[in-house]
Amino acid sequence: MGNIATGTLADVGISKLLDAWNAAFSDYKVKIDMTEWLLSSFMKQNGVQLEKSIGAFDGEELIGIWLNGMRTIDGVSSAYDSGTAIHPEYRSKGISGMMAKKSGEVIRAYGVEQYILEVFTDNERAKGVYLKDGFEITRELICFKNKTPISTTEGSLGNDITFKESAIDDEFMNARSKMEYVPSWQNRDEAVHAIAGQMRAVNISAGGRAMGYGIMQTTRGRIPQIGFADDAWNTDIPSMLLGKLCSLLTEVSEVAIINVDVNATNTIKLFRDAGFEEMVRSYEMKKNIT
Repeated sequence: MGNIATGTLADVGISKLLDAWNAAFSDYKVKIDMTEWLLSSFMKQNGVQLEKSIGAFDGEELIGIWLNGMRTIDGVSSAYDSGTAIHPEYRSKGISGMMAKKSGEVIRAYGVEQYILEVFTDNERAKGVYLKDGFEITRELICFKNKTPISTTEGSLGNDITFKESAIDDEFMNARSKMEYVPSWQNRDEAVHAIAGQMRAVNISAGGRAMGYGIMQTTRGRIPQIGFADDAWNTDIPSMLLGKLCSLLTEVSEVAIINVDVNATNTIKLFRDAGFEEMVRSYEMKKNIT
């Protein structure tokens, strides 16, 4: 190992980023291998800006990455840890601290006011580091997955149930039902709009009244948002809509919903009843920078 240097990723191409990503996450708890297309889509979804993201370099080799997503949330300029990892051979050498310092310098220079990240609940070491650094736990999140086809009820409410596919436009977003919880960074409206071409949205109505909606990222089998009217939860409507969403998939066999708030009891019950299994739990953490 030579002298490790840190700098922004502004001039790093997607091929080099991909190699560094897959090497750094090769032994990760959750398998997240990428292709160039998937990585580009992932960065777009999370609002990653490479000129505000950090790499660690051993000569010309990129051996560490710190991808920063950037957005304004409720009027607050915010950054999000969209992926931080170091090649296994370079760990425990202080490189993460070097990247953290450089990342802080860069985002402060751009006026970022808060930093958001997620850490697995069982990663006590990382959680302790973040707490010591001034982060606070804001909530606990659960990820679920299942294999298609999903076993869901066909419902018993008669012919008054209708499904309607919709473009992800302002009309749809303004008319949709309310989610049971606030979506995390990668599932927010900005993320959905950023890769709208990969999304399909479905409304469900009963007797002409809107009762729920869901959005499916068909390219990856991810459900970023799903929500229902308060009086729909104790009916077959949520299960019917979930089945409809899963029927949209043609190229992937696994369906996942990422970062469900642990307090969203109705949403959690819906997915567990449909046979979804819990993958991991994580803490969402935030730090005020200013």
